[in-house]
Amino acid sequence: MIKRALFILVALIPCLTFAQRDLGEWKSYSRYTKVTQMEQTPDKIYYLSGNSLYSYDKNTNESYTYTSLNKLSDNTINSIYYNNNGKYLFIAYQTGNIDLLYDDGKVVNISNIKDAVLTFSPNIVDVAFSGEYIYIATKFGLVVYDESKQKVKTTGIYNKEISFVTCVGDNIVVDQNHALYYIHKDGDFNSFNNFTQISSGYWMLDMEGLNNNMLLFRTTGKSIYIFELNFSNNSYKRI
Repeated sequence: MIKRALFILVALIPCLTFAQRDLGEWKSYSRYTKVTQMEQTPDKIYYLSGNSLYSYDKNTNESYTYTSLNKLSDNTINSIYYNNNGKYLFIAYQTGNIDLLYDDGKVVNISNIKDAVLTFSPNIVDVAFSGEYIYIATKFGLVVYDESKQKVKTTGIYNKEISFVTCVGDNIVVDQNHALYYIHKDGDFNSFNNFTQISSGYWMLDMEGLNNNMLLFRTTGKSIYIFELNFSNNSYKRI
């Protein structure tokens, strides 16, 4: 209900009008289509529309358009994710480029995936946060980024898509080809052979770790399940 109310609120934000500008001065105009994704922070609502990023300030009722002419490092955004603990918005572009937009307005660019020479698409498909680390699922594998040091910790080039990633206790759980695999956070991410399969046969649309051993996920059949994962004996129970 809250999500729906926020979507309605965003949809009612009018397109901004601008006064006449001096000759030769460029201005970016907002073009709203349908809202495809939304993330809420304590002060703002960020939302994607037409692969462009906008925000609505809950305190001032003001709207803001983010472009490469003001805050951003790239164009054509694929997806956004908000880190409540780190207080930043993770912005993923079609090129594999990444921006971290912090609540204080600072922007940090992460261009490692964009600049890498890859045989697979650099598209980012999912993101999970745990402590200072960002786990980035891509079309080619998994990238672990250390946000506190602002550098890539490790890159797992598996030449296979990791569809979803989440944190369940001390383990990182991923979906690859409709099967769930896991690895300890301190494990070796360089090879996919180091992951352990724990289940298969579920076509997922989204998943989220709930606590040390619970995984919530939604399937293409419009069903929602909870798995109780037992990492010690590599088993699960569907609740």
